[in-house]
Formats: sequence, structure tokens, C-alpha cells
Amino acid sequence: MQPGGATRFVATASGPKADISARKIERPFEGGVQMSEATLTTPAGGLQTRALGRDRFFLSMSGVLLLILLIGFSPTLYLRLFFDVPPIPFYLHVHGATVTAWFVWLVFQTSLVNVSRVDVHRRIGMAGAVLGAAVVPGGLMATLQVVGRLPELGLELEAVIYFISWVVWVNFHMLFGFVGFLAVALLLRRRTDVHKRLMLLASMSLIPPALARISTWFGWVLEQEIIFVTITWFLLLVPMFLHDMIVEKRVHKATALGGLCFVLTVLGPVVVARAEFAQEFVRGLA
Repeated sequence: MQPGGATRFVATASGPKADISARKIERPFEGGVQMSEATLTTPAGGLQTRALGRDRFFLSMSGVLLLILLIGFSPTLYLRLFFDVPPIPFYLHVHGATVTAWFVWLVFQTSLVNVSRVDVHRRIGMAGAVLGAAVVPGGLMATLQVVGRLPELGLELEAVIYFISWVVWVNFHMLFGFVGFLAVALLLRRRTDVHKRLMLLASMSLIPPALARISTWFGWVLEQEIIFVTITWFLLLVPMFLHDMIVEKRVHKATALGGLCFVLTVLGPVVVARAEFAQEFVRGLA
């Protein structure tokens, strides 16, 4: 098989059943998704072509991330009218709407590729860059206001300094990871195999706040919340490696290098949050 092409097998019939011959026909990739087709010659001499399969992994993962977001923020954002929760500032409503729009857009874009509407996917692609850029200011504002909102939650900074330091620095790490993965993904958008992996990693980078909300449902707070979020966030990377090993028979370079950066994004806050300079920075936000 030549680079950038998918294999189509041609079958010839010698009886009621058609056998697959060794002859192969190259077919271009459709939007970075490899397709395989079997063309069968029937006893009557007609040709029948059927798709053998399509890689739906990236659409599925996009859907999982959106589901985590919706579940995590339902009580405090989407369905807050039905829960006894304290009011939140207007900027958090705007930030929540922006992040939600990002994940909805991601699912829509992967759906377009899955139905071979790559032309539409590319036409609206740069809208994602604008939407991604809009995510960052809201994330920074939410992070810088964390300490100021502690009295509303009945917490004193010094009593939970490591936890709050982790919250602040995990937010910085996830925004840095999101921007980095997104920027490289846009630069390499013609390399569809790399692009789709980096877009998924960028979106995975934004998921910790939703995981943190889910952890509170189990009564896990402070150190328990840190453990739950860190482990669950890290485990999101596992399906990417399994997908590559099953489909590609190897780990793609973008998965390997991007995965390493993702691991640093996940583990970095756990280490940095204990540093004196990190905690002093957080105290300065009060």
C-alpha cells in the first residue's frame, strides 16, 4: 500500500461464492480515516462494493469527553435550577458555555469526518481555533478567582493551601496543554493522522474540572479528589495507545510524543503544588 492510500480488494467469481483475489487497488484516504472496501464479482457478472469498516474511535472519544463534561457540571451549571447550589458569577456562566461549545464542536467535527464530509469539516475548521482561543481567557479568570471565592465555600486558605495550590496549578497546566496541543494540531492540520490525535489530546486536557465535580458525588474532597482526578485524567490516555496498537499495529509518533506531554500535564500540578513558590503565588491571589 502506498502512503496516503487505502487498499481495495477485488474478487472474481468462479461459482456461487466469490473469492478475494490478490489484486489490490489503491484508494485515497477520506479525511485521514482509512477505509477498506471489498469489490465482489457476482456469478451474474455484476460488481458489488461494500465498506468493510470505518475507524470511529475519535468520534467515540469525543462523545465520551462531552458526556463527562455534561455529567460533571449538570448540578452546578446545566441543571442548577433543580439543585440547591450557591450562585456563581456571570463570567463562570460564560466560561461554561464556551467550554461546552468547544466539546460540542469537537463531536460535530469528528462526525463530519465519519460521514465523509471532510469538505465541510475543513471549511469550518478555523472556527474551532477562534472557539479554542475563547476558552483560555475564561479559564484564566476562573483560576485567578479561586482563592477569592473561598469564603463563599466556608474555607480558609491556609487550612487547604496544598489543595488550592493544586487546583490553581492544575488549571494552569491544563490550559497550557490545551493551547499547545491545539496550536500544533492547527499547524499540522494537513497531516490528518497527527491532527486528529492532537485535537483529542487538547480536548482531554480540559477535562479535570468536570472530573473534580464528579469526585464530590462520592464524598471525595481535598487529597481524595486530587487522587481521583489525577488517575482518571491519566487513564483517558490509555484508549489512544490501545487504539493505535489494534488498528495501526504500532503506537503512532503523535500518540507517543503527545502522550508524554500529556503525562507531564497530568503529573506536573501534583509536584508543583507542593513547592513554596507555587503556594506563595496562590497566597498572592487572595
